[in-house]
Amino acid sequence: MLIDGRSLPDGSSLDTEIVIIGGGAAGITLALEFGRWNIPTCVLEAGGTNYSRRSQALYAGEVAEGLDYDLLSTRTRYLGGSSNCWSGWCWPFTEMDLSKRDWIPNSGWTIGTEAFAPYYARAREVLQLSELPLEAKFWIDHVRESNVQLLPFQADLLRTVVAHFSPPARLGQSRRAELEGSHSTKIILHATASNILTDDISHQAKGVVVKMPTGTTMTVNARFVIVAAGGIENARLLLLSNGVQKTGLGNQNDLVGRYFMDHPRIRLGRLTFNNPVSYSRFYDVTYHYKNNSFAVSGTRAGATIGLSEEVQRREQLLQCHTTLFGSYVGESRQAVDHCKRVYAAFKRHEHVDLSDIARMVPGIPAATAAFLTRSTRMRRLVKHYTLESILEPVPDPNSRVTLSDQRDEFGLPRVRLTWRVGDLEKRTHRRAVELIRQQVEEQGLGRLEIDGDPWDDSWSDRVQSTWHHMGTTRMNPDPKLGVVDENCKVHGIGNLYIAGSSVFSTGGANMPTLNLVALAARLADHIKMLHDVSPLDLSSAHPPRVAAE
Repeated sequence: MLIDGRSLPDGSSLDTEIVIIGGGAAGITLALEFGRWNIPTCVLEAGGTNYSRRSQALYAGEVAEGLDYDLLSTRTRYLGGSSNCWSGWCWPFTEMDLSKRDWIPNSGWTIGTEAFAPYYARAREVLQLSELPLEAKFWIDHVRESNVQLLPFQADLLRTVVAHFSPPARLGQSRRAELEGSHSTKIILHATASNILTDDISHQAKGVVVKMPTGTTMTVNARFVIVAAGGIENARLLLLSNGVQKTGLGNQNDLVGRYFMDHPRIRLGRLTFNNPVSYSRFYDVTYHYKNNSFAVSGTRAGATIGLSEEVQRREQLLQCHTTLFGSYVGESRQAVDHCKRVYAAFKRHEHVDLSDIARMVPGIPAATAAFLTRSTRMRRLVKHYTLESILEPVPDPNSRVTLSDQRDEFGLPRVRLTWRVGDLEKRTHRRAVELIRQQVEEQGLGRLEIDGDPWDDSWSDRVQSTWHHMGTTRMNPDPKLGVVDENCKVHGIGNLYIAGSSVFSTGGANMPTLNLVALAARLADHIKMLHDVSPLDLSSAHPPRVAAE
């Protein structure tokens, strides 16, 4: 059932078994799980069912130090959350992702791949993926695309890493019918959680205070409270909930908001192949992305170039995955670049000045020609390939989310973010590119040209975000080292849980969505186990009530 929170009377209260704060990938996964068990559940979604400029503006914040960061357009504030701006890349965690590595400070998870493995099937179902192997040879043998070859790199240096692609699933749309049809689930839209209520000693969460754009307020009382508002907002809400614990819930050791991670992303170089028809197809995002020739049983795949585990351990490097971006004839013209920037701004719902549109108009014919050229995906129309490397981030306690002195329209402090990258990320990126150049030339595949020294003091200026917000409520069994335990429960609070990538201890080099959905399904099973009503009895459970006080 979907309810517009703006229609509820001021001072309303709602009693439910479980309240989930956030209607993104993690929150919707949890709601689907509880709905199938008919457990009374309320989901608080801060936005509506579609994009709203007013709602999105509430994500604005302040960048304190470190690299520049776009807080406004790297996430979406309506039902479906950041699945609305997700490109669909899916990788499961590996042992390397989760292991403690002595050369990476603060690395290692409490749980291993065995904790995720039973839940990937459910995660794939949510994200509309088939259960298919990730071995590169399987895809070479089964895709309809002809003349596709793997790059013949030396196995102890570089390897081909295969990703699966969700359509991508926009969960607010693809799961809306099931959510609306559930008798035990209420989705309250335009409902911004402003404070988590606890008992007088903050040992038990009691509910959530909710603010609506109309200026009204309501309270949701629940037995279990799950915060699933995203890697930035999870930390923000815990810090805002400081009525009893003055530093915020779960923050007795000053850890909430620390260890913010995103995957640093860098583009550089001009790679040309002697045989681009065969070797580029599986690795070039402009070719394989949303290309049904690379689909098997409805799931598409593509490849990246990864560092081998041997070279990571031997040279004490982070993980790094590098894709290719084909640069087609006509795309490098300045007029085309300006059209691309304006188009990207529209797509991200950013403000575009009339002057930007005026400068774009003369470039429309050239941009149209470049678009049509790219649409052909013809290899002989590619001038060269640019390397785009996605790096594993080092968990740094000084990369963090705090509260700003600025306030939003609800009077709540906005986010202040510090995002840093360090020498290990730079060294890993340099070595990955060097190895690719070495292997391309030694194997007689072509040549890689790089202008100047991109790893000088200006290297960090090249770094872009990948919109993966992780680590701000990290998992660790020791309250002095983490915010949540291995079951995603906030230390010291008996019924407060965190879902999503904010609990990630390390980010790996993998895109987080598949893994955070699997972790949400695991959390759902844990809470079901704690629920004191058997599944047989739940069929008679009544949905939560909404009553004016």
